[in-house]
Amino acid sequence: MEPIYQCCYTNATQSAGDKVTSGWQTTAVSPDIPRDALETCVKLQNANAPLCANAVDERGNVLALWEILGDGSYLYVIQTQFGLTDRLGRPNMFSHAVIFPLRNNRDIFWNPNFFLALHPSCFLRGGDRLTWENTPAYATSLSLETAMRWARLDRERYAALVRCVYAQSSGPKGTEPLYIEYDGTARQLRGLLTCIYGGIPWYMRRNLRIASCPTANDGGKNLVFSQNARTKASYLIPQTGENNILTSRIERRIHRYGFIDHAVRELPLEEFPSHFERLEKTAACLGDVSASNSQVLKLAFYFWTRPDMSAYTDEELESNLSDALRLPPADNQLLENFLTRMLREVKRRGLRLTDESKALLNAWMAATKSEELKAAGR
Repeated sequence: MEPIYQCCYTNATQSAGDKVTSGWQTTAVSPDIPRDALETCVKLQNANAPLCANAVDERGNVLALWEILGDGSYLYVIQTQFGLTDRLGRPNMFSHAVIFPLRNNRDIFWNPNFFLALHPSCFLRGGDRLTWENTPAYATSLSLETAMRWARLDRERYAALVRCVYAQSSGPKGTEPLYIEYDGTARQLRGLLTCIYGGIPWYMRRNLRIASCPTANDGGKNLVFSQNARTKASYLIPQTGENNILTSRIERRIHRYGFIDHAVRELPLEEFPSHFERLEKTAACLGDVSASNSQVLKLAFYFWTRPDMSAYTDEELESNLSDALRLPPADNQLLENFLTRMLREVKRRGLRLTDESKALLNAWMAATKSEELKAAGR
């Protein structure tokens, strides 16, 4: 497990001789925190400062906001306690972030409990310093089976949840958050979060931005949990599958890609971690080091779940070949082997390439050193 860092942020008081000043600042920061993580964390925490004047939850209580915010490199688990005041009696907050590096951190992807099961005692609500040093306390871990029960999901509703999360996170920049309805309890919230992080590909986990309650700072979030989700522009009721985000076009794309909801539809729960790791590694071997390109993930999914290309429909074969040819020509044995097999199958069936695919194939033929690929492409 990689080191874990912390950063607290509040409007604090400082004394220098006879002079007393106050202002927004960090406190109780891990001394070895990487600079990029600290800078990003402060921006995320400071974004909630304007909420101080009237921060209440959906029941009208003083807001304690939980956020899980990924930026691709780190995962920031942040609790922000509102309803405080500074030394002058002005509204204040105390934000405490626990930060997990994502690079080379297999553990956090295999077991989301590493960041979802943090004990409430880990988070300050103002004032004191933490007692743990890179070793937070944990509550009981949650299995996917238990999480589904807490979230009140069956496999069909679980698949709908995953498809809705994909639909929102794959939308253009500035897409409205997806509001997910829940009963307001920490139990159901944790169950839903465990199902989400346990049931989606790793690349999506790296970048999801989630909040436990609607606020005026919802912009830039992917998912916001709400007890009144139906009143929002985009919503999902997980227990029924009712939503207004899954269009027929998105459903067709999800079906074409295959990898998005395959695990929740087809696999035993205990196989989820190894399935997503293999998907990630295969995509990386095909040339997508970050494993975030949907077309490459689709190719990776077909490559190892459906190795018999004779079982592909013509549409699947043509689509996968087109996606593979769009990748920059590279000296990549695995990708070249995949292309060779697809081109041979295209010839066997007597299919004709589109003009675009012909042009892309010519670029590959000019760049490749593989005699097998050259022969298949003639």
